[in-house]
Amino acid sequence: MTETVWEQSIDAFGVPGSVEELPAHPDTRAKVIRLAESTHRPAEVAAVIESDPALLIRTLRQANALEWRARTIASAEVAVAALGPLAVAEVAERTPVHHPLVAGREWGLAPQRYRSHVSAVRAVVERLAREAEVEDAGEVTAGVVLHDVGRLALMRAEPLYDRLVPESASPEDRLRSERGAFGVDHAELGGWLARHWRLPERLALTIEEHHGDRLGMTALIRLADMLVHARDGRAVDLVRLSDTVAVAGVSPSQIRAIAFDAAA
Repeated sequence: MTETVWEQSIDAFGVPGSVEELPAHPDTRAKVIRLAESTHRPAEVAAVIESDPALLIRTLRQANALEWRARTIASAEVAVAALGPLAVAEVAERTPVHHPLVAGREWGLAPQRYRSHVSAVRAVVERLAREAEVEDAGEVTAGVVLHDVGRLALMRAEPLYDRLVPESASPEDRLRSERGAFGVDHAELGGWLARHWRLPERLALTIEEHHGDRLGMTALIRLADMLVHARDGRAVDLVRLSDTVAVAGVSPSQIRAIAFDAAA
């Protein structure tokens, strides 16, 4: 496959090193360490890891690091079970922290903005998944938490990102602005990162196509992302929204109820 211009100059983006140094919330990291050292219930530890993008990225990377496990583990619970409690505690201990009330010089407010956005999208996706009777909830959660990881990389590489890519623009317009400014959009870059970290291809495709036409859980993430954008007063392409509702396996009446709850 021929490399694109941005792939040829990947170091200019500070990728993937910039996102690999994404800091965690200090309280979340401390809780993961405490639970990993005191319990052998992977689901309990995984639930805390899933609440913090930095911890999820590092845990999934570590779980897929060995050649015989590479590109097979796409959920925090499976990762915790594969690694074992001591290894999970070590992963958390090596993760830098960033207090949400302090804008650090390197990351600014990006970590808490990202956590806030994925938390909102996750709440809507979980509701949509119940309505659509989607299984593999752990993998759905990983897809949600990592869906905008490419945006984090672009924000980290370019301090003027918010000026180049208006926050109020629709998701589709933001993709176009990113391609114009960087030669790549955050979805494509996120898929590249997932593959670089040797995460499963199905997870890489979910990240890469969350603004595309992919069905299944990717459509749920796309729909939830648009609903959260609308809730926050940002522009949304209504035709695109209607098309996504049609393929997400959720009825219009259910969407109205979920959108009302999200707004409330």
